[in-house]
Amino acid sequence: MPIYEYECESCGERFETLVSRARAKQSVPCQACGGGDTRRVMSGFSGRAGSEGDTRTVGSPCAACSAASCAGCRR
Repeated sequence: MPIYEYECESCGERFETLVSRARAKQSVPCQACGGGDTRRVMSGFSGRAGSEGDTRTVGSPCAACSAASCAGCRR
């Protein structure tokens, strides 16, 4: 089951949760306020690029954050 990242439209909280692929497009309740007005957002990831093996981070605006998870990231 994949981990998806969501953002609450009501309180702005970003959080990660395990969601089956069949339910991935459905709204999930916010873990902070319990609201149902959430949207799935692009998660950041790192990958190797070029012959030197440089690591590049792409995705969400907080992709380069040093928090343990995107749920702990504060933009």
